[in-house]
Amino acid sequence: MRSTITFKLLLALIAVFSCVLAASTAYQYHQQKTLINDVLSEQLHDKASNYFDSLNMMMLTGTMSQKETLRQKALAQEGIEAVRVLRADTVTKLYGPGQQNQQPVDDIDQRALNGELVIEPISADWGKGLVVALPMKSSENYRGTNCVSCHVAPAGEVLGAIRLEYNMNHVNSMISKQAMFAMGIMAVIAFVGFIITMSLIQKIIVRPIQRTSKFMSNVSHSKDLSQRLMHHQQDEVGQLSTAISSFMDTVSESLERVQDTSHSLADSASKLTAVAQSTDKAANNQQLETNEVQSNITDMLQQQTAVEDSTNNATVLVNHTVDVATHSASQAHNVSEDIKQLVSNIDTVREKISSLNQRTEEVSSILVVIKGIAEQTNLLALNAAIEAARAGEQGRGFAVVAEEVRNLASRTAEATGNIEHIISQFQQGSEESLTSVDTVCQFAHQRSVDVEALSATMHNVVDEMRQVLRHAEDIQNQTQTTSDVSQHIQSKIDVITLHANDTSQSASHTRDISVDLEHLSERLEQLLNQFTLSEHKRVNK
Repeated sequence: MRSTITFKLLLALIAVFSCVLAASTAYQYHQQKTLINDVLSEQLHDKASNYFDSLNMMMLTGTMSQKETLRQKALAQEGIEAVRVLRADTVTKLYGPGQQNQQPVDDIDQRALNGELVIEPISADWGKGLVVALPMKSSENYRGTNCVSCHVAPAGEVLGAIRLEYNMNHVNSMISKQAMFAMGIMAVIAFVGFIITMSLIQKIIVRPIQRTSKFMSNVSHSKDLSQRLMHHQQDEVGQLSTAISSFMDTVSESLERVQDTSHSLADSASKLTAVAQSTDKAANNQQLETNEVQSNITDMLQQQTAVEDSTNNATVLVNHTVDVATHSASQAHNVSEDIKQLVSNIDTVREKISSLNQRTEEVSSILVVIKGIAEQTNLLALNAAIEAARAGEQGRGFAVVAEEVRNLASRTAEATGNIEHIISQFQQGSEESLTSVDTVCQFAHQRSVDVEALSATMHNVVDEMRQVLRHAEDIQNQTQTTSDVSQHIQSKIDVITLHANDTSQSASHTRDISVDLEHLSERLEQLLNQFTLSEHKRVNK
């Protein structure tokens, strides 16, 4: 839904007047209620004070029996819902607790008996109201009366309190009625102001803007740029009309210049079309000649590429052969070195075997000594046994020991014989191993010499192959140089061909653009002819 300025202003004014009306009514209601509460608080305070004065007079005149009549008269007053006389502890001790309604029942009573003047709103069964609790303190001169003499209490001590409860329902109802009446009056005033404001807005703002919009619509439909908007206002709406007229002048002048430029553009486009056609023909001829040269260069490059490929293949093959020969020579040399190391290790083994044979002979000599010791021990043990037998019972233990020693000597001799046999077999094996090691050492040394000779021969082959490789690389470099020159020529030919193609395309594109410019200039003249650009007409506003 399209929202008009009138509708938007209407909403804004309604919102403003509603807010003002609500705020004014709320403020007035609050002020009236506050004022009435203050007045009623003072009146209730005076009523409570007067009620106490009446009680005081009854005390002095001895008519306290009429206090209930006084209470009923107070309750008969408009708005008074409750009247209570509270007794403090001092009075209760002197005169007793009194009636049931004279005892404190809530926090307000306690506060009053503590000496606090309480005036505040309350909510009771009969509705909302105002309560006043006036504490009565002992004084030597309370409005001409000496309270201390009767109540025997120090000055300033609370003797009791007067509590009045006032019903404010009728007061609140009266305030609400007055607030509603005031709100009605303000609503009427606001409505009248709203009508006047809307009338002024319609006359000063909306109608001039509507006439301006209608004028622009007419100009848009008729395409008559010679019309001008007359205005008499000196405000923002008048400035808008002036700006529109200035804009119309600027647009009209610009379109007249565009119309002159379109005529010149049409003439230039015709000349450009002729030049573009001539350029296009020359570019096509250049493109044909360049393509022929490029074809010849391509054939030459293919032949050079074939030669270069063959040379590259030969170079790769020679390189592979050199690598294989170099690797073989290196392996042969490594094998020779390994054989030499093997011969050295075999010599070491032979020396170890010889040393082992010497140690074995030393062990054999030691075994001979051990064997002699065992035989001597056996002989000594036999002699000891004979001597023990001669000694009889006294030598029996020694005979047993001698027998054990003789057995041990026999086993030692037997073990020594076994070791001697094993060492003899080991010496025989060592001699055979030493002979085999000598044979292997001689054979390995001979093979090392043969492999070293093979390595030298392979190195000679590698040197010859490298000489062949250098010749192949020279041929490859010459072929590569020739190929680079040919490729450089080919790249130049490609650049020339690319430029020729670009020139041909640009010429064709220029020709198309020139034709389009002719059509556009004609179309532009047709569009400009739809507008009326001179003889300004004034439209009153």
